[in-house]
Amino acid sequence: MKYKIHTFGCQMNVYDTGRIERHLGAAGHTEVDTEEEADLVLLNTCSIRDSAESRVYGTIGRLAKFKREKPGRLVAIAGCMAQKEGERLLNGSRIVDVVAGTHAIPRIPKLLERAANGAGPQIDTEKSQEDLFDDPDLPPDGKEIHRYPVFVSIIQGCNKVCSFCVVPYTRGIEVCRPPEEVVRECAALVDRGYHEVTLIGQNVDSYRYEEVEFADLLMRVSRIEDLDRIRFTTSHPQDITPKLIDTVAGLPNVCESFHFPLQAGADRVLTAMKRGYTVEEYFEKLEYLENIFGSRDENPFAYNISTDLMVGFANETEEEFEQTLECVRRARWDSAFMFKYSKRERTAAYPWEDQVPDEVKSERLARLISLQGEVSLGLNRNAVGKEAEVLIEAVPGYDPEQDIDVVKGRTRTNKSVAIQPPMDKALPTVGRRVPARIVSCRPVTLTGELVQQAGSAKV
Repeated sequence: MKYKIHTFGCQMNVYDTGRIERHLGAAGHTEVDTEEEADLVLLNTCSIRDSAESRVYGTIGRLAKFKREKPGRLVAIAGCMAQKEGERLLNGSRIVDVVAGTHAIPRIPKLLERAANGAGPQIDTEKSQEDLFDDPDLPPDGKEIHRYPVFVSIIQGCNKVCSFCVVPYTRGIEVCRPPEEVVRECAALVDRGYHEVTLIGQNVDSYRYEEVEFADLLMRVSRIEDLDRIRFTTSHPQDITPKLIDTVAGLPNVCESFHFPLQAGADRVLTAMKRGYTVEEYFEKLEYLENIFGSRDENPFAYNISTDLMVGFANETEEEFEQTLECVRRARWDSAFMFKYSKRERTAAYPWEDQVPDEVKSERLARLISLQGEVSLGLNRNAVGKEAEVLIEAVPGYDPEQDIDVVKGRTRTNKSVAIQPPMDKALPTVGRRVPARIVSCRPVTLTGELVQQAGSAKV
């Protein structure tokens, strides 16, 4: 069949889409660019928030026309929402042919074959630890993406019991991938021409395979020849340790970028979330980071710190929300993912009465986004006039704000940089590391120009 995949959600889903493509390719199926060309549309879904599920249901509704237009077309749902909803996706839509949970990726081709041969709708939400990771030697899907970031899964599932989070149900308990498999997959990507990898998992810092901890894994991956940059996400504050921070500081090809979510700035709310740390314990780790890597005021590319913040959880009061705003001023995160709390089935908090009206959540979220934008812009202004090494992540594209074509890349510290086209030479190609001087900034993006003297970039 000819297939088109739509991916919703986090980096893990992006990685899983790559796995699905490899298994479909091995079974003889071919990817196409548009739904109009496709015999199969597959939605790789997210269920972390209500808004994510709403987008999926909206897409399913639209695909009714896709099926009517050509008999024999199939619609498949994979990922966290498939794992969580199961048969409800089949019974509620009447157009879904295959539902494949988070552990069923290698079995998707067989499910599609049965559905195409008239066996009726297929569902597989069985959990099997043997199917969580592919063999690193599984051939690629035959196409080169020529785009960054590229992800490598090192751990699936989560053992934390955060009261708002559905991930332990949809993804299961933590299962760590053998370190030699991680190294082999990273090395294979380098052989295909990639110079940067991002190690991913629901909580990478809790990785432990026999006696190998996450810091040990970073050291093993860092030894791969021609692997210039290593990133990792996501982290949990409980598992960020001095050993890990010291290891990142000591390995030249591990990027100085940390994402570990605070979630809320009030200890009562953190306790209700079952996060396992206090606000002060969190800030002690931020202080250790700055002691190791230095001040971002003095060196805007010393390190990067980002976070997640939720508003309206556990009947958050206005005073408690103000404490979150104070944490934004104090932490000065480079960036933050910010969102309103929404109830999720099968979480500990689902039965709790939610007394924060949606309009209050929306108003708080707007204030939070505004303040974080001011902080991000202030930090980015420190970078103007400085030089940085930028790895080009995508082919040239049009930037409507500047009304020109630019190439986009990232610094080691995960700052997005749009590079203006040089007048006397071609734009740098994907995967190249180039020195750039920052000439202007916005809260999310820096704008740079190429530095002609190669090797002069400040890393």
